[in-house]
Amino acid sequence: MPTFAPGGGYAADMVAGSECSSTYEGRHISILETDLTHPAVGDNLVNKGDPVIFNDLGQSNYTGVGVAFESAAAATDYVAVDTEGIWYLDVVSSDDLGNSDIVFGDQIFINVTTAVLSKIRNANTNRPFGYALNTVTIAGAGTASVIPVKVHWDPYWSVVCEPLCGVAGAPYVNDTANTSFRQFRYDSGATSGDNRGEYLRVYYTGAGGGGDCMRLYADVVGVAAANVFGLHVTAGFGESTTGGSVTGLAAGCRAQIGLPDVAMAAGGTYTAVMPEIYSYGAASDPAAVTDLSFIRCTNAGNAAGVADVDDKAYLLELVGGSIAGGNIVEASVTEANYAWSARCLLPGGQVAYMMFANAVG
Repeated sequence: MPTFAPGGGYAADMVAGSECSSTYEGRHISILETDLTHPAVGDNLVNKGDPVIFNDLGQSNYTGVGVAFESAAAATDYVAVDTEGIWYLDVVSSDDLGNSDIVFGDQIFINVTTAVLSKIRNANTNRPFGYALNTVTIAGAGTASVIPVKVHWDPYWSVVCEPLCGVAGAPYVNDTANTSFRQFRYDSGATSGDNRGEYLRVYYTGAGGGGDCMRLYADVVGVAAANVFGLHVTAGFGESTTGGSVTGLAAGCRAQIGLPDVAMAAGGTYTAVMPEIYSYGAASDPAAVTDLSFIRCTNAGNAAGVADVDDKAYLLELVGGSIAGGNIVEASVTEANYAWSARCLLPGGQVAYMMFANAVG
């Protein structure tokens, strides 16, 4: 089979079907020096034993990594690179949170600009490189230790196990209009079962712990944006005349509190839905805002459809229970009990007030 010739790359005059690899199933490849990102030392050319990254297209799945077999004398040299193997390399004891011990089996990443190896997985700056085969206790901020590293480009664990792209103060940037930063489109033709586009579930097993199964935050920074939604959820039934329907329940957004089949512990506040307007400081003042509400119910779309919905829809529907004393809804006939009202905005800009009683009956 053809072999790599230092400074000249692989032969280019072979017939189709000839194997164009060196040893060990093609793990040794030839890369132009200027196509390699490597540590900047001396003449800024790649040196033998340098960790390298090449063909970086800005996505962790489309890069190559390895270790240089030789030093380059010029930017026009082709350099042999081993894309596998176990190599003794400098690895910095740090991760995305700061200093961090290196433990045998830890995932090691390479910086796309400096080629420095560490445990930093932020896809803004780093790509998968391999695995640590030794344990190192932190020696100090930014300190590198020579440890054996199993070189292996494996994008699977970079996108499945704790993926990270951007950090606070340094998000991933793309200023192209109409960009979907992450886009998944599926087609389920199943005729039964609960078929989910994405399923997230977090088990909180530590007393006193907690958090969000999913945290979404749309932040408008220093500009007047057009329309912004922290979360936009749609349950659609066909965008044209190809209409769908359900035989059961359809909900654009279903918020649920699950109560266990036991008597619950005392304390705590539980709610299925919590609209919140949060003021970050004493200067927070919405006086100039056109409308501000905790709940805004919108009947929108085609005028004829809006009219049909207006004839059919309820503003509020309570399902379950019954009207009786002590229940959520109970009869009230005492006019004097109506002590408060809540300001509402109705169609046509009509301000109305919802009455509340301060006593039963």
